[in-house]
Amino acid sequence: MKNIFILISTLIFITLMLSCNTVEDEPNYTYSIDSVWWSDPIDGNADGYAKFERLNFNVHLKENTSQKVNGRVYYKLKEASNFSFYAFSEDKRIIGENADNNFFVSIGNPNKELQRGIYDFTIEIFQNNQSDIKAEPDSLHLEILSNKQFEQSANDNTFTLNISWADQYDRTGNGYNRRASMVIDVNNSEDITRNLDARIYYKRSENNEFQFYKERLNFQINGDSDKDTIIIPVGASNNTLEGETELEEYEFIKLEYGKYDFRVELTEAGKDNLLAFEDMENDMLKEQKFESEDEDSYYFTISNIWWSDSTDLDGDLYTAARKIHVDVDVDKQVEQTLYAKVYMRLHEDDPDSTDYNIKYDSTSNFKIFGSDVDPFSIWIGKKSAVLDSNKYDLLISLYSYSKKDTIDIVEATISGFSNTVLANQTFETASQDSL
Repeated sequence: MKNIFILISTLIFITLMLSCNTVEDEPNYTYSIDSVWWSDPIDGNADGYAKFERLNFNVHLKENTSQKVNGRVYYKLKEASNFSFYAFSEDKRIIGENADNNFFVSIGNPNKELQRGIYDFTIEIFQNNQSDIKAEPDSLHLEILSNKQFEQSANDNTFTLNISWADQYDRTGNGYNRRASMVIDVNNSEDITRNLDARIYYKRSENNEFQFYKERLNFQINGDSDKDTIIIPVGASNNTLEGETELEEYEFIKLEYGKYDFRVELTEAGKDNLLAFEDMENDMLKEQKFESEDEDSYYFTISNIWWSDSTDLDGDLYTAARKIHVDVDVDKQVEQTLYAKVYMRLHEDDPDSTDYNIKYDSTSNFKIFGSDVDPFSIWIGKKSAVLDSNKYDLLISLYSYSKKDTIDIVEATISGFSNTVLANQTFETASQDSL
């Protein structure tokens, strides 16, 4: 029995070893650093030593696959022998077939600022969860990464940008604004008045390239005052403000449904030297949710309308009272709160006129849901006001009830001009309808 046990154990061990050998090794993909470049140098006192500059690099993956990778940047003083770790880039899933995959690392805030000196840098690319280096810069790129002059912001003339949002309007409540105001507060470390230019750019978050949106030229700030903010409206125009001269200089971005990154650049008035900027490294400018005015709207239709409960005691087809029912649909499967107003005109006055000059009644709030059959109803000739013997045309207007809107918004109308159910309707008073 002992020999049989040993034999079985040996067979099991061999089987396990063989099965382990069948596990495929992770493919060794081919990475390269296709290009390296610097951008956005900020040198407030123009002494040739930047307090900030962005190191950009483009990573290529040869094979037709996608992998998640990151870059690691190292630095050293020119006279030093060894590099030290500086910062990680973001982790990003890149696409293969030598497509462009852009990464960057900020040298300076929000990363560590470097003391005044001349520095060399290098970059290493790693595939996530693997410890071996996948790509390094070649000799040409090493030249670009050499002899960079940096200093700390304490030794520079420092401008800062504080970004916030206000006046967001999201009618459908899905988290995507049709419009908002970008509030920009510029501060300077020196307590003096300065004239500046600001330029705003935007892009879809999944894209690499920013597009120019708008500039605000020659505005004035004073030190770190919070009373010199500028406001840039973004998205659809605010109809309640149209015509105000304050907004006439602005064009509005028509943003379709999606997430957007923004970039704000600050220069001296009339010059192009970059003093400060903020972009998607600032959460206030990263993946901001917008959609168009059409996408942020509800569209209502009146799907059916009919009369019931007629009171016509003398049988002359002139009713003392009737109830009208209206079924309203909305284009999204959501619940909406509405109210209605009923207007009238005498049919004989002008059959082609659209002027319904008699305000007859209003309903209380009622709810509808999507395209459900959920009509509201209102009495005509009974509770609100009796109607003298005549022929009437009716108009019904629908309004949204929303705490976000301070004015009545007409969502849909139906009238005798377009629907015969509301045209040439005969009514008379209760006394006129007596037997």
